[in-house]
Amino acid sequence: MSEEIQNDNQEIKELLQKNIALSEKAAEDLARVRNFIKWQNIWATVRLLIVVVPIVIGFIYLPPLIKEYLSTYFQILNQ
Repeated sequence: MSEEIQNDNQEIKELLQKNIALSEKAAEDLARVRNFIKWQNIWATVRLLIVVVPIVIGFIYLPPLIKEYLSTYFQILNQ
């Protein structure tokens, strides 16, 4: 009976050690995945800004230029 208890305790200790090792590996993998997701979000934001910022700048600065060129063009056509 005492041997069975000692064997069970030893088996439980081994299982706990394996469980701890696997949990640590899972935590490391999770940290890598979170880091990857963080960088994916950063790059997605950068790509979005690369597209949106020129469009916004265009909407702000192009209308006066277009009006100027169109007025010049219409003056040439009307002469």
